[in-house]
Amino acid sequence: EGFAVVLAGHSLGGGVAALATWLLAPLVDPVCYTFGCAAMVEAPFARALRRRVVSVILHDDIIPRASAVNAKQLAFELRAFKKTWQRSYKDDWEAFSLRAQGIWAPRQRGGKEHDYRVGGGGSDVVVGIDNLNDAVVGGGGGGGG
Repeated sequence: EGFAVVLAGHSLGGGVAALATWLLAPLVDPVCYTFGCAAMVEAPFARALRRRVVSVILHDDIIPRASAVNAKQLAFELRAFKKTWQRSYKDDWEAFSLRAQGIWAPRQRGGKEHDYRVGGGGSDVVVGIDNLNDAVVGGGGGGGG
């Protein structure tokens, strides 16, 4: 008498503390605080411990949600996704490929009006592209800077 039994734990240690709370309940009046407690028991047992155990869970923490029930639901959803992902992937890949071809495809330009000056310093080199496969290189006039 004159003391309180308080258990605490994090992750798997929180699960151990919650189970120890259940074991100690007939002897003393324990209270338990868990942080990110791993899923340890079925729902009816968890409801029975609710009066003695307080669990604090971060909204995105996967450990408290990694139960057998949730794993089964995830497997079900992955099987359903497996049946449809290839069609979606094919459509997405074709759309991406068409966009990529438009961005990176070389453009055929004819005539000398598409000459490009390359260089600097003492002399420039003029590169004229007559067709897609040929580049004509000739000496340019001085200029530069």
